[in-house]
Amino acid sequence: MNNLYKKIGLIDFEMIDLKLSKDQIFQKLKLRITDVNTGMGVCTFEGTIEPNGFELRSKRQFRFSKLDQVKALGTITRQGDSKSRIEIEFNGYYNGLAVLFFIFLSSPFLLALFVYAKSENLDSTISVFNFLMIQNTILLLLLYLVIRGGVRKMKKDLKMELELLVM
Repeated sequence: MNNLYKKIGLIDFEMIDLKLSKDQIFQKLKLRITDVNTGMGVCTFEGTIEPNGFELRSKRQFRFSKLDQVKALGTITRQGDSKSRIEIEFNGYYNGLAVLFFIFLSSPFLLALFVYAKSENLDSTISVFNFLMIQNTILLLLLYLVIRGGVRKMKKDLKMELELLVM
């Protein structure tokens, strides 16, 4: 299933090479990223940072919903004395709310199929079935676009933030 999410853009990867040592990256990230428990910080991400990697989420005051919440899992590896590589996985589908929303949107499909199978008046049933199919297709497409947009925005913002660490 993860391969499908990768193909449609709900899970994405990025590798960034920085001219900083692993310890310098850890120290600078620790200063710039908000810890989940404190709720205070200077940048747009919150999460936990460890010497070998990090887990971040975007922090926004005004959200459309929690559906576009993306989790970034990164590992920091050393490439030499003063070079490091950060490998980041952006996962927009980790949110349990999105899974429940997909199930909620899929339930009218099953209801329409049940009604269609049990109905004697097929003309009205077909119109209701077509309406539900079109409505659910549009809603699923909107949900997909919101989650994918969140992945793209998080990828762009985090990449810019990591490149600013060098300065």
